[in-house]
Amino acid sequence: MVESLRAGAEAKHLKLEVELAGGTPQLIATDRLRLHQILVNLIDNAIKFTDRGGIRLTGRMLDRPGGEAALVLEIDDTGIGMTAQEMSGLFQPFYRVRPALRDGPRGTGLGLAICQRLARQLGGDVTVRSTPSVGSTFTLTVPVGVPAPDEVAQSQPPGKHQDPPSSRETASPVPRLHARILLAEDHDANRQVITLRLNSIGAEVVPARNGKEALEQVRDAAEQGRPFDAVIMDMEMPVLDGYEAVRQLRAGGFTSPIIAVTAYAMSKDRDECLRLGCDDHISKPIEWDRFFRKLIQLLTAQNGSSASNEG
Repeated sequence: MVESLRAGAEAKHLKLEVELAGGTPQLIATDRLRLHQILVNLIDNAIKFTDRGGIRLTGRMLDRPGGEAALVLEIDDTGIGMTAQEMSGLFQPFYRVRPALRDGPRGTGLGLAICQRLARQLGGDVTVRSTPSVGSTFTLTVPVGVPAPDEVAQSQPPGKHQDPPSSRETASPVPRLHARILLAEDHDANRQVITLRLNSIGAEVVPARNGKEALEQVRDAAEQGRPFDAVIMDMEMPVLDGYEAVRQLRAGGFTSPIIAVTAYAMSKDRDECLRLGCDDHISKPIEWDRFFRKLIQLLTAQNGSSASNEG
């Protein structure tokens, strides 16, 4: 999970470090998807609000009353920090710290509220402490199961790390994609990764750094007689966000598939994207096989079987 975010930190010349205290088990039992989503949101948030220094993720085990083990993960950043007043509503939906900062990071104000809700569903919590102009520390505490030593030994060879099988190892090959795709994504590292992934299955990708550029690219492509077969739209961008860009695209008569990309996996976020005119929604971090097949399915429905073929 950390490695998937490292490029974003390095693009801002920030250090992203991980330190696990002694005694931290090699394996834990928890809801992997929810834990992953919480951490991605917290670390991505730290990267957004940090311009110098870095972010450190530290982990340790905690014995709770009743003998229940808990994993404590702290995300420290050297970012803008917050006052006590700013922190008072931090975990409320749609709350934004310093919304008047026009050139600062933008968001829906839902990320931290979702993180805390997910943590509490796991029986834990997310808390914060912060100092203005110094940085912030978000602490995630979740109860976990700790396998016995013999269970650990059976699950992986001694001295060798074993990752769970990925969907790429078990899924059938992804068909080749012959399509011209507009990718609207303001994060340089994310844009490069998504472009490379789409290129790897045969797609031509044209980049845009915000919603305004996306609208201009779609208009210019249509005038040149080379319209886009699909649009991949990040919904949180500066200048003009994806929500307004999608609304204007549909109002202007753009009928090809649009897939929304957000940091959130809640059903109401997907519903909002679909209401605005998106054909589908995916959340970060992207599950690539699922994303490819979803895109190919939409293109096939739009253009017929010529959109892709096995290869």
